[in-house]
Amino acid sequence: DSGLCLSGSCNVECTSDGDCSNDDVCDGIETCDADGQCLTNVLGMAGTLDLGELLADVSPGLQAEMDILVAAGQWSDPSVDPLVLDNGVELRMIGGADTTRHACVPEPDPAEIPSSASPPRMPFNDVVPGTGDPYMAGIAISDAFLDWFMYKAYLTGMLCLSLGTETTDMLSSSTIALLGMGSLNDLTGGRNVPVRLELHPQHVPFMEIGAGTLSTDDQGETVIEEPLLYIFMPGMALDFYVLLDEHWTRIVTITLDLSMEAALDLTPDNHLIVLFGEESIHLDNVVVSNHELLAEDPATLADLLPTLVGMALPMLTDALEPIEIPP
Repeated sequence: DSGLCLSGSCNVECTSDGDCSNDDVCDGIETCDADGQCLTNVLGMAGTLDLGELLADVSPGLQAEMDILVAAGQWSDPSVDPLVLDNGVELRMIGGADTTRHACVPEPDPAEIPSSASPPRMPFNDVVPGTGDPYMAGIAISDAFLDWFMYKAYLTGMLCLSLGTETTDMLSSSTIALLGMGSLNDLTGGRNVPVRLELHPQHVPFMEIGAGTLSTDDQGETVIEEPLLYIFMPGMALDFYVLLDEHWTRIVTITLDLSMEAALDLTPDNHLIVLFGEESIHLDNVVVSNHELLAEDPATLADLLPTLVGMALPMLTDALEPIEIPP
């Protein structure tokens, strides 16, 4: 409706449906805007990232989209903010993300919303910080941008996942009963019925950055020596549902602070892969509620959580599709 054309540039006015099909007048480096004015295409990425598609194998039908922009540029004129420093050239980027809040995500506390102000710039010089070694090229991404990206990803409903028996046979009432929730058999009459685990984020997540060092073991497998990203998700609520008498019935809610450690690896064919280790998930401040249908005490139910998370982690990590980086 805006008339914005993203497929090329045009030296003619855009039509109301955004048709820039007159290729013979397009020079390939410009795009016409809603007013029919020619604008230089961004050098970088601009578009919509479908986060739900990345998690389709875990939670089919998840609607979670986010508009992103990562493009070469800076706010100040190079004469004021020069690009050539310490005998090197700095290629700077402007980035951002935006989305519409999903209904499954509560209105965030203003104190939890990260600042959208321009973050401090990495003070590059001609040696590696801490070692003094010379280098050829370096890349920096501000943790302020990552926090903003994480905040907007949270608003999309990306973390409102639903894992169930249809995802893996391991999530069933019989399996959970064997793990320590024996009174569940009383509710099901001894039958093995489907189970559903729903995640509901309650607070804005945030990140911290680590060294991101990887190595290879004797079997050629990638080993995380130190994670690149420490992801904190406080107040995550997990609702357990069981299919009783053809109705989904909640049997317990477990609220906790969840943290994850992840590494990133880039393949030779330009795919970004998210890596998790065996001890990448940490659970703290576990609180059990809505457990009146079960005979077990809250402490016993809380002790089940690490085992259940250990079952769910392979489903999540195996289902995360590699992210293709455009040329």
